[in-house]
Amino acid sequence: MSEKGLSRRDFLVSAGTYTASALASGGVIGAFTPAAAMAAPALPWPYAALDPQTVGEAAYNNYYVGGCMYAVGASIVNALVTAGAANWDTFNPDFFKMGGGGISGWGTVCGSPNGACAVIQMIAGSSAAAIINELMGWYCNEPFPSTKFDAIAKYAVNQPTTVAKSPLCHQSSGIWAYTTGNRIGSNNRKDRCAKLAGDVAYKTVEMLNAWQAGTFAPTLAAPDYQSDTNFERCFTCHVGADTKYDNAQGKMNCLTNGCHSDKTTHHL
Repeated sequence: MSEKGLSRRDFLVSAGTYTASALASGGVIGAFTPAAAMAAPALPWPYAALDPQTVGEAAYNNYYVGGCMYAVGASIVNALVTAGAANWDTFNPDFFKMGGGGISGWGTVCGSPNGACAVIQMIAGSSAAAIINELMGWYCNEPFPSTKFDAIAKYAVNQPTTVAKSPLCHQSSGIWAYTTGNRIGSNNRKDRCAKLAGDVAYKTVEMLNAWQAGTFAPTLAAPDYQSDTNFERCFTCHVGADTKYDNAQGKMNCLTNGCHSDKTTHHL
């Protein structure tokens, strides 16, 4: 710049003047606008009917790539891309990797329903809550894992099943490990969770297919996810604006999820 008699200060002033002028005229807006600032496709996004078994098998395999939330989320997203559903090719499924092990190993909500619920919300919009309630209630009471994916299992077939009574990873995987005598770090436990991811993906696709066809009918109404009286005993006084105390929230079974088993003799 010195050879042309243009100082650094003069160059920056000139460049700034040009940029401001160009932006004001709209001539180079695209060049200076980050991609993230562009308008994203509005939700909900289109859905295409999928094959539950195919998506479930993909979820089983994806578990060994990025964990349980990635397994379910990526399997459905990738299947929708393959089916040609609009917008899904703009979504990076690596987002779901944060949910493995109950969100980065914290043992909170199991990543499999977590990923499923995220996709359900993106697809069903205002109808999502009913589908999500059904999925979560089903998860709490379903014996996992099924044998749907034994044909592609890496480590074990016909594994023993347990019922979590909770959507929490800590409860779901912990009960299975304790009951079956498997360590959490064992290949058998990993295969159990890979199959569970397949089961959740399968169920999610079944429900979304029914929703798209207009035949989805919820069978579980919160908090009646079980046929016992545990929910009635607790929820009547503690959950909801019209209850006596209104000092708790949730939809899980209070007495059998390991949190308040000391209250089993508590009376209404």
